[in-house]
Amino acid sequence: MAPGSNPLPASLTLSSGGVISGTTTVAGTFNFTVRVTDANGVFADQPLTLV
Repeated sequence: MAPGSNPLPASLTLSSGGVISGTTTVAGTFNFTVRVTDANGVFADQPLTLV
Protein backbone atom coordinates (compact mmCIF):
# COMPACT_ATOMS: atom_id res chain seq x y z
CA MET A 1 0.00 0.00 0.00
CA ALA A 2 1.08 3.54 -0.66
CA PRO A 3 -0.47 6.98 -0.60
CA GLY A 4 -2.17 7.72 -3.91
CA SER A 5 -2.96 10.96 -5.72
CA ASN A 6 -4.37 12.61 -2.56
CA PRO A 7 -1.72 12.05 0.11
CA LEU A 8 -2.26 11.72 3.85
CA PRO A 9 -1.84 14.82 6.03
CA ALA A 10 1.86 15.54 6.64
CA SER A 11 1.74 14.23 10.22
CA LEU A 12 0.39 10.77 9.27
CA THR A 13 2.13 7.85 7.58
CA LEU A 14 0.92 4.71 5.81
CA SER A 15 3.02 1.54 6.10
CA SER A 16 3.32 -0.97 3.27
CA GLY A 17 1.20 -3.27 5.45
CA GLY A 18 -1.66 -0.78 5.52
CA VAL A 19 -1.21 0.71 9.00
CA ILE A 20 -1.90 4.44 9.32
CA SER A 21 -0.01 6.01 12.21
CA GLY A 22 0.82 9.42 13.60
CA THR A 23 -1.01 12.29 15.25
CA THR A 24 -2.64 15.12 13.36
CA THR A 25 -1.86 18.62 14.54
CA VAL A 26 -5.33 19.92 13.68
CA ALA A 27 -8.86 18.55 13.98
CA GLY A 28 -10.86 17.96 10.84
CA THR A 29 -11.84 15.61 8.07
CA PHE A 30 -9.02 14.25 5.93
CA ASN A 31 -9.66 12.83 2.46
CA PHE A 32 -6.90 10.78 0.86
CA THR A 33 -6.36 7.95 -1.60
CA VAL A 34 -4.59 4.63 -0.99
CA ARG A 35 -3.02 2.71 -3.88
CA VAL A 36 -2.40 -1.05 -3.87
CA THR A 37 -0.13 -2.51 -6.55
CA ASP A 38 0.42 -6.21 -7.27
CA ALA A 39 3.57 -7.96 -8.52
CA ASN A 40 2.50 -7.37 -12.14
CA GLY A 41 2.17 -3.63 -11.65
CA VAL A 42 -1.63 -3.71 -11.70
CA PHE A 43 -3.00 -1.20 -9.21
CA ALA A 44 -6.24 -0.10 -7.60
CA ASP A 45 -6.96 3.21 -5.88
CA GLN A 46 -9.38 3.60 -2.98
CA PRO A 47 -10.47 7.01 -1.68
CA LEU A 48 -10.78 7.12 2.12
CA THR A 49 -11.85 9.65 4.75
CA LEU A 50 -10.58 10.01 8.32
CA VAL A 51 -12.73 12.02 10.70
